[in-house]
Amino acid sequence: LAVFLFICVCIACLFFIIIILWCIRTCIRRKYVPKVLRKRPKGIYIDEIPGLTQNIEQYKYGSIEYSLEYNIDRRQLKVGVLQANNLIGPISSDTLDPYTTVTLAKYDGHNLRIIGKQERTNIVLNTNRPVWKRTFTYDVEEHDLNHTVIIYEVFAHDSICQDMSIGKLEVYLKDEDYSEYAGNIIERTGWLTAGTIYKFGLGELCIGVGYYPNNNLPHIDVCIYECRQLNIDEYLPKSKQRELDILIILKHKKHIVYRQKTHKRKELINPYFNEKISIPLKNSNVTTTNTTNTTSSSIINQIENFHVLCQLRHVNRLHIKQVLGTVHIGLDSSQASGIKQWEEMIKSPSKIHVMWHSIVPS
Repeated sequence: LAVFLFICVCIACLFFIIIILWCIRTCIRRKYVPKVLRKRPKGIYIDEIPGLTQNIEQYKYGSIEYSLEYNIDRRQLKVGVLQANNLIGPISSDTLDPYTTVTLAKYDGHNLRIIGKQERTNIVLNTNRPVWKRTFTYDVEEHDLNHTVIIYEVFAHDSICQDMSIGKLEVYLKDEDYSEYAGNIIERTGWLTAGTIYKFGLGELCIGVGYYPNNNLPHIDVCIYECRQLNIDEYLPKSKQRELDILIILKHKKHIVYRQKTHKRKELINPYFNEKISIPLKNSNVTTTNTTNTTSSSIINQIENFHVLCQLRHVNRLHIKQVLGTVHIGLDSSQASGIKQWEEMIKSPSKIHVMWHSIVPS
């Protein structure tokens, strides 16, 4: 028993000595051997990243690549639309069919004044990286270049409703080096800003138009379907009897060819009409300088000069009509939806093309 106790005491002493030695080693290591610690990285904000500007909002709508060239001899400015990248379409749309309009404006120091005709590219289907490679030519005097502004506006095409602006870029030529684009083609990339928000005016009107180029009796069909979300209370008198109708006017240039009204409706917010009017195109409807050429083929050739006006009217109990707003459909329309619908009707005749239009207050 004494031997066993002696062995246990020896083992305990050995463990005690080992612990003492380990503690001494640890103290010496802490004192003379520096311990390398991993430092926590310092936080960084996105606006502190080199190469990024303070305005991150400008990257939200994508970019557009364009080109510039000024022909000194011909005094012509050539504006190119090359392509766009990372476009963001409307939330309500699953696909994006973009196109771009090019508008030339003159800046007088305070306001922009549109000069020349607005041009547009073709529609590229189902992509947010469309490639156009289109060039448009404008007659601009050299001394007017510093006051010239090029406006690029990207739209999302909608075959039924109005096209939506999804991005816009304004290029002031006074900010460009004239020596670079005079006689040379330069290419630039610009960040798009938020597109223009086009107000719906008094509400919207659903209209269908169709052109039927029958050799015997060509005609145009106009279908008035319905209005939605009309906001016309401030334009109407405070009386019990308030009714609405639509007056359809067909014009050839400035000459009124045909006019007809729909039935009256008492509904003032979402009136439903669902009426179709067929307008024959007779020889007497076409005003041409050449009186010998008044065949049906001449009417077909003149279809681009026709346009339709749809006037929303208030009718009181004395049958006095008050025009509240108008929808203009035709190539000379100031409404983009009106131009688009007439172009589609000419390209695809013999069927009805339906589209929603904003009712512009009179």
